[in-house]
Amino acid sequence: MNSKAFFKRLIPFLGAFSLGIFIASFFVTIGGQSYRGHGKRGCDKRQTRIELQRLRQENLELQTQLNEMRMSAAHRDRDGIRTLSSEEILVEAPLAPPPPPAIPHNHR
Repeated sequence: MNSKAFFKRLIPFLGAFSLGIFIASFFVTIGGQSYRGHGKRGCDKRQTRIELQRLRQENLELQTQLNEMRMSAAHRDRDGIRTLSSEEILVEAPLAPPPPPAIPHNHR
């Protein structure tokens, strides 16, 4: 292919692409987001991480409690005491978690 014909096609493409990027930069941020944890976002991420760790620990404790109740029910069954059905084993479950917070929007 002739190099002159190649540049005739490349120059308009690059011009249109550059113009499109320039116009788009007025409406969206061209650079990627910074995830360094500065300011409020970093604090929110830290709080979310702490809450997630707390919920995992609570979940583990509830699983352990449920397993202990099941094991004690099975042990009682071997000794001639009636077995509790799964409906009779009531574990006080916490309320449903609140909905996630709204995503903050950057207002300029």
